[in-house]
Amino acid sequence: MKRILHVVSKMDRAGQETLIMNLYRNIDRTKIQFDFLCTNPDKGDYDDEIASLGGIIHILPSQKKIIKYFDYILSVFNTANYLRQLNYNIIHLHNYHAFSSLICVAAAKLAGIDNVILHCHNTNAPRPLLHKICRPLLSLFHINRFACSADASRWMFGKKESKIILNGIDSQKFEFNSEQRKILRNEFGLKDSTTAILHIGRFNYQKNHIFLLNVFNAFHISHPDSKLLLIGKGELETEIKDYIFSLGLNDSVKLLGIRNDIPSILNACDLFLFPSLFEGLSVVLVEAQASGIPILTTDNLADETIFSNNVKQMGLSQEIGDWANAIESTIKLGRNISTSKMIADNGFDIKTVAKDLQHLYLGL
Repeated sequence: MKRILHVVSKMDRAGQETLIMNLYRNIDRTKIQFDFLCTNPDKGDYDDEIASLGGIIHILPSQKKIIKYFDYILSVFNTANYLRQLNYNIIHLHNYHAFSSLICVAAAKLAGIDNVILHCHNTNAPRPLLHKICRPLLSLFHINRFACSADASRWMFGKKESKIILNGIDSQKFEFNSEQRKILRNEFGLKDSTTAILHIGRFNYQKNHIFLLNVFNAFHISHPDSKLLLIGKGELETEIKDYIFSLGLNDSVKLLGIRNDIPSILNACDLFLFPSLFEGLSVVLVEAQASGIPILTTDNLADETIFSNNVKQMGLSQEIGDWANAIESTIKLGRNISTSKMIADNGFDIKTVAKDLQHLYLGL
């Protein structure tokens, strides 16, 4: 059996972590086992499930802060020393910025790890100039390059060739279920006449919550019975709560935190609103299309992302009022009831993705 060490911050219910868990559940665990090196010591949402599947979670020891930039150099040696103790031959790094990727790759190589996989999960990041400066340095290392989309590959690796690993899902879990819809709408107090709008995403800059709330507010003025459901948590949660209060939307916006019944909630809602500033290849957007819900999203997404016929894309430079008006026209596109074949035809079936990844691991 090969044990693969995945390096992440912590295993919360977020995009790349959800993909890793989808792969973990569907890979042949008699041949491949996943272990994790987390840089954040807090318990993750998936930690208990990882243990039940036979995975081991390692926590990278914190280091004493000395001088800001010297600390980064020191972290290479400290991480390398810890990796030597763990004694893995395959390490799978999940990242989206060339600077932090460079530190991880250098540490893995210094530790003597033969097979280093760098997997890019996004198409943008803070401090893009630093990213561009560091990106050529990654080409100095012999590594295996993975990305969630062609755009993400170009962002991290430039013209270097990479393997595209689509963000696969179990599509059968997301097929429309009218009974689940009734149960969840009753739980959330949604009338038959209520337009329920859903957003799923971490409360951070990338997910563009302030813009989203402004769009909903404009729609809510002409549709006072409408409700917005927000799923997620994150560093901007307090700021977003304050903004909801300032708009007078406390009774119309439900903050649901972290949920493990995403398929049922997608069934219960009438529109998925997703105005991200950037995405690599959003797992939740694939899940939303698998549920058949009408989707209103941005026009800056990877080509691989959109494959359903009930998705409307708009530019973030367009007026808030235009977005609000598009909500009703998007809902009128209707819900796709059977989507499993569409998911498989577009390469997002998790069993196929897991089988392909397993083949790559076994070939190392």
